[in-house]
Amino acid sequence: FEDYQQSIINRNIFGPPNNTPIVAVRPSSSYTSNSEFKISLRGEDADKEDTLSFSMLNSEIEGANLEPREGTREAFLVIPPTSAGTYAFKVGIKDSGFPAKESYADFKVEIADPPNKNPAVIAKLSNPYPPDRPIEIVLEGTDGNEKDILTFAIVEGVEGAEIVKENE
Repeated sequence: FEDYQQSIINRNIFGPPNNTPIVAVRPSSSYTSNSEFKISLRGEDADKEDTLSFSMLNSEIEGANLEPREGTREAFLVIPPTSAGTYAFKVGIKDSGFPAKESYADFKVEIADPPNKNPAVIAKLSNPYPPDRPIEIVLEGTDGNEKDILTFAIVEGVEGAEIVKENE
């Protein structure tokens, strides 16, 4: 009853009724962990003269905030560097009409780890190794990008071990 009473008391008898704004979320297809990114939010309201304001009602990521775009009906949800996971948000929007109306949008954002770009190394013994002779190992590497130049290194090895490039 109180909501009905307030709608009568707070109505604008000299103009059309105020429409409720909505938040449209335009998430990207993918987000990468441990890097900052922005999600575009757009406010939509049939009352073109209304000014819209956004508010963060809930965020599962500490430090996430809203950046309004001055002079527009848009804002960015700025996500700080975050670990991989699925995170929930609730963003509100309020108009300047009389009486002011508001609504909200609940949505989730999936953040994934970047693809592993560390090259895989496969070592193949070209012959069985007798204890008193040198061992020859052929190294082949790949990282999924044929344009990359791979460099091999001996991190731990026997004294005197060395890498010799083919065709040298």
